[in-house]
Amino acid sequence: MLTPIVLAQAGGPSTLLVLALSMGIMAATLVGFGFGYWLGRNELRWQLNRLAKDAAKLLPKVIGQLDAAEQACRRLQALPRLNLSSQQTSQLEKKQTGLIDSLGQLLKRLQPESQESKQSAAEPVISLPRWNREQLDYALDMPEPASIRKNLNALVDYLNQPGQTAGLLLLKMNKAETFKERFGPSSAEDLFKQLGNLAKAALREGDLVSRFDDNTFCIMLPATDLKAGTEFAHQLRHTIRHGSFRLKANDSEVLLTASLGYTFCSSTDTAELILSRALKSLKYSESKGRNQLFVHSGSSEPRCVVTP
Repeated sequence: MLTPIVLAQAGGPSTLLVLALSMGIMAATLVGFGFGYWLGRNELRWQLNRLAKDAAKLLPKVIGQLDAAEQACRRLQALPRLNLSSQQTSQLEKKQTGLIDSLGQLLKRLQPESQESKQSAAEPVISLPRWNREQLDYALDMPEPASIRKNLNALVDYLNQPGQTAGLLLLKMNKAETFKERFGPSSAEDLFKQLGNLAKAALREGDLVSRFDDNTFCIMLPATDLKAGTEFAHQLRHTIRHGSFRLKANDSEVLLTASLGYTFCSSTDTAELILSRALKSLKYSESKGRNQLFVHSGSSEPRCVVTP
């Protein structure tokens, strides 16, 4: 086929027209080449944008590009000489960091949540009561009676959290006045301290035992339902009943008994209601004799759980 330049030389159309046609063809060729090059470079980007909302369709494209990048890197690594400049090496390091970070974040999102993380996300964080331990009975190493009101309020605040229940147990040493008359006030106080040590040994982390009055302890039990609280009081009563109490190490044992009054606590309770029910249960226990345990469910009269 004869080109326009050859035709011009052969005496065809005017030279100017042939030259213009020649320049037009060359320009069209260059434009077509440039557009094709630009289209090739941006085709992947367009595809990624088009598939961006469909992970299942986008993933094969991503895998394909990663495969191509891996093959290219292997070919580069296989070259006998890697005469790369420091700038080129820096570029590779940046790409490596970016790729590792992107893949790590992607895989982290794809991993299923553990059961523990699901529960922690669904369940609110529950805080145990913040007990007041500033006012101490140093002889017993526990809060003194003046702290009872503050700690009852702390227990009520705890109960206001979602789904929380608790218990309060009053533990009274029987025959305290008889011990004072027979052994003296200091010896009676020592027996009371031994009783308190048994109570402290039975506590869990987060529980609190305080002195309630001269002869009574108050035990507050957060995170405790009616059944667990009743079992705790029953076991403590059993421990006291079979305990060994002596005024001195080599003395004979002293028969020490106690009366126990327990009440269940819920979110509808006030400090006054809780204390009133516990005192009522303790009064029932004392009226029935020694080593008695009465339990108040919070909605009915105290009932006797065990007898000697």
